[in-house]
Amino acid sequence: MNKFLLAFALWLPLASISSASTLTWCAYYDWAPWIYPVEGGVEGGEESDYAGILIDQLKLFKQNNPDIEVNASIIANWKRCQLEVATGKVTMILGANKTPEREQVFDYLEIPAFINKREVHAYAAANNSALQNISSLADLRPFRLAIVRGDTFGGMIDQHINSLPANRVTATNSHAQSLRMVSSRRLDYLFLQAGLIRDIIDQHLTDGSELTKTQFKSILTIPRETPAYHVFGKNTDGYANYATPWLETLKEYHATVDIEAEIARHKRQNRLLNQAE
Repeated sequence: MNKFLLAFALWLPLASISSASTLTWCAYYDWAPWIYPVEGGVEGGEESDYAGILIDQLKLFKQNNPDIEVNASIIANWKRCQLEVATGKVTMILGANKTPEREQVFDYLEIPAFINKREVHAYAAANNSALQNISSLADLRPFRLAIVRGDTFGGMIDQHINSLPANRVTATNSHAQSLRMVSSRRLDYLFLQAGLIRDIIDQHLTDGSELTKTQFKSILTIPRETPAYHVFGKNTDGYANYATPWLETLKEYHATVDIEAEIARHKRQNRLLNQAE
């Protein structure tokens, strides 16, 4: 009996190590100030290659849960990241907006990781005289919307889009295509987050002179507050295993951190990194 007890005692540490929990994560990586590349980016494939609010929360989670091994699963394709989490090949998405489609395949934590406060502009062609004196989303109902497939803006904007007749909404493959169709007045307007129109024209068009910002006018500004959450695949053990420690981490983070100051700090850092490139 003594030999059996000794053998059992020696086995216990080995058993605890072998059953140690491992959490893997992926994300939409170019989403400053929430998460953004600082070194090797997606190609680098290391957690240390990223910074942002989400990474700060992840570091606190690791500090509070040293028994949980945390590994980055860097997946450059955002749709594939979602698929890998939905099927359980990766444990969780580090920060995602909530949509009805995603709620069918993901379990969301009850506490958001952050609230994304942004303005959204409705843009029309500068020479489209029909779109003047627009003061509400209701004023846009008679007009034709261009929207990228899968785009979501949350809250009242999504409610507006979902309430439109099918012949008032045209799905496009990219923001560049939406801009072209609005510029040519084949469609009347599109939605973009504040400040993005120049980046889209510069980055997503092969010829920067094809479209210019002066071809568009902002016809309506809508304030938006969109919560983003850490999520786990339904029909996986991710939520059951990690929801409690993650909720405790988020409560501590939001209770001890000046989130607005941290957002400003990460925006500055990301801006400096972009200037250095």
